[in-house]
Amino acid sequence: MRVLRSASDAAAAPPRLCLSRRRGGGPASGLPRPASRVRARASGPARPASRVRAGATETAPVPSSGTTFTVGEGSRRVPPGATGHLPYASGRRAARQAVTCAAMDDVTIAPIDLAARAADALEVQAQAFGLTAEEVAVRCQIVARHALVPGTRAFGALLLSTGRLVGFAYGMPNDRTHWWSTIIEPYLDREGNGEWLDDAFAVTELHVHPGYQGLGLGRRLITTLCDGVPQTRSILSAIDHETPARHLYRSLGYVDLAHPVIFPNTVLPYAVMGAHLPLKPHA
Repeated sequence: MRVLRSASDAAAAPPRLCLSRRRGGGPASGLPRPASRVRARASGPARPASRVRAGATETAPVPSSGTTFTVGEGSRRVPPGATGHLPYASGRRAARQAVTCAAMDDVTIAPIDLAARAADALEVQAQAFGLTAEEVAVRCQIVARHALVPGTRAFGALLLSTGRLVGFAYGMPNDRTHWWSTIIEPYLDREGNGEWLDDAFAVTELHVHPGYQGLGLGRRLITTLCDGVPQTRSILSAIDHETPARHLYRSLGYVDLAHPVIFPNTVLPYAVMGAHLPLKPHA
């Protein structure tokens, strides 16, 4: 989700935030392909198999960074660094706990230098959302400008073992003169919510690498980002569909302020959401 942009950014793609489970297959990022699929059975040890779930995006091919882990009728991805063999798993819950614990033990949420890590952040966003090389180049310039805005905060989900960025979030105090605010203002005014543009911290981007989704990193990133800011409320925009992202925001206290909102150069409808700070704790 892109939130704050200057007038020169108007030609870029609209703000969007993604926690979608887009998968890809290809050598674009240089990450290794997964080599195996692991099945967990209640009656015995896990056994490796040969099939890996992978696919391609609608634009440029992007790699799949984790193998697929199957438990019962469901499946989840095993991020690099997580265990590739489960000892005696007793059903779906035990298997998922093993994957989650192994992945989370290697991930920390910490402040990042947004300008210095713009390329790493855009690589995560490209794989999570599916961006073309041209979109990445445009967004890299925008991120560099956002890094210079007073009050900008940025946090990353980092692998302790390598320092690799597998998720990030950044935001800044909202400014009515910025591009995003000028687009959403008439929609908010129409719903009687125009005051939400004032005294608000805008969540500009939040993305988690597909191999690390479903582990609670999105929640940790956005709550850390908004924790302790001087503003009394937070605003963001998201695609106006019932997605895991929308569910996450609602669980944190965000409500719809205006929808559908149509940004230039896109046909996708968006929703502007807002929450009072501090965000709701995880139930």
